[in-house]
Amino acid sequence: MAGVNGLRGGGGGQVVVGGGGGEGEKGEVEDVKAQCPMIEKEYHAFLAATVRFLHVIHERQMKWHWKGDSGVFDGVSWMQGLWASRRTNSQDRSFIEQQMALCSGTGCFGKSKEVLRRDVEVVEYLNDLMDLFE
Repeated sequence: MAGVNGLRGGGGGQVVVGGGGGEGEKGEVEDVKAQCPMIEKEYHAFLAATVRFLHVIHERQMKWHWKGDSGVFDGVSWMQGLWASRRTNSQDRSFIEQQMALCSGTGCFGKSKEVLRRDVEVVEYLNDLMDLFE
């Protein structure tokens, strides 16, 4: 299926990398590399939105002091497990591992550990947030 600028994708700016039967793959890789600024921008926007969401929960927790048996704690715990644990999802990979595989497939982040480092920072924020529930 053709996507944005001839890339295979699901629309909405998504880029699907890999797969295929070898036909035209070199051109697809070059197209993906040309999309690196967009991919990097969307990755950073996703992380920023996640942190804003967690910050709102943090602010509300400081105001309302939810307990460890609250639904909010359950949601934060689930999100932490999704990001950090292989058991929480059907892919048998943590969300961090999935992001690293997807991002490395684009070639946009080079050999830097930026994706891992930033994702671990989100998990650390989730851990700190969970510690605030009594």
